[in-house]
This record gives sequence, C-alpha cells and structure tokens, in this order.
Amino acid sequence: MSPLFRPHGHHQIEVKENVLICRVMGAWNAEQAEQFCASFTWQVKQLARQRWMRVMDMQDWELCCPEVAGIIQQMAVWEIKHGCAGRWFCHTSAMHRQLLVKKYAGLGFMELADSVPDALQLATRQLENA
Repeated sequence: MSPLFRPHGHHQIEVKENVLICRVMGAWNAEQAEQFCASFTWQVKQLARQRWMRVMDMQDWELCCPEVAGIIQQMAVWEIKHGCAGRWFCHTSAMHRQLLVKKYAGLGFMELADSVPDALQLATRQLENA
C-alpha cells in the first residue's frame, strides 16, 4: 500500500564502528518516521557486533505530528531486542528533553550530550567498558 502522504522531514544515518549516528531534520510526519525506522533497522542488521548504541543529533529537528511518537516507541522496543546498549541525544531543546524523558521512560538507557563528538566518545567508551 502506498503512503497517504509524502514524507516530510529528512534523516541521515552514519555508522562508526558499533555506534549509529542519526541526524534528524525538519518537521516529521508518520511517513518520514517509517522511512527512518526502515533505514535504521537495515543499518542495525548490517552490524557484525552484538552490542551497539545510537547517537541522535537533533539540532535541526522541528518536532513531529502525534502519530510519530508511537512509531518511534515501537522502534525503541525493537532496538532493545536487537542489541541496543543505549541512546545519546545531542542538541536538544528544553522541550525536546521533556518529550524524550517521557518517551523513553522504562525503555532502557538514555542520556543527553552537548555535541555529537562528545556523545560518540561517551558511547564508544561505554561500550568498551561493558
């Protein structure tokens, strides 16, 4: 079935060893969230390692429609079942932080960092020490 709307917003995913660095941009609708989840799960399946982490660069994200929250929460549950050791979020506004804390309550490790390089370093160190 074709999507009802065209995807709004964008994303980029880069893999550095066992850390996925995800940059999210614009205002997302459900179709964009579905595209992100498909790209993300494909990247995770390419990892040879059992444990990995996600770093989210939210500098250019403009929030989303209500349907996106459920899609992303389903992905968070999927992550836990597929080796995700934690998530780092960068460049978050106060509103983003409130939404993230609420969204990821009970869904495993979630931390905030000031920048992508900081988050990458912290995630890598955490994986090495686990």
